Amino acid sequence: MKKIFLLIGIITVGLTAFSQVTTQELELVKSILKSERKVFFVQNMQLSTEEFNRFWPIYDKYQEEESKIQASVISDYKKMVNQSDELTDEDLEKINKNYFARRKKMLALQTKYYKIVKKELGIGAATRFLQIDRFVDATIRATLFSEMPLIQKK
Repeated sequence: MKKIFLLIGIITVGLTAFSQVTTQELELVKSILKSERKVFFVQNMQLSTEEFNRFWPIYDKYQEEESKIQASVISDYKKMVNQSDELTDEDLEKINKNYFARRKKMLALQTKYYKIVKKELGIGAATRFLQIDRFVDATIRATLFSEMPLIQKK
């Protein structure tokens, strides 16, 4: 559990100053987050070495597919933080549509990988996989949203 708070700290530091963050720094933060997320899974999945050997290839494929879905999050977030007063209705509509599309794709991806983990490691491991994944994502989202200004009425 302590590692997740480190994860939150890294996110907060990395994202609160988005306008000054270079692409290299952003990639470093993403790399650290990916690594810390994996550590959190190790600490909480409750798998044997043999089970982890079966789990990691599945997890890596999941992360690869998830990162493609989540690619537009950073761009939308930067717009919301750095240009919140300048966004047009069309900009906001596009950001919202991106969000809904990502949620739909993520639900399908989680369903797909729940079934894969369940088949390979059983329902307990599949449920823990979803719980951990949702917990980490919720923590990251809460951190992002705590730094995001609300859109002002126009």
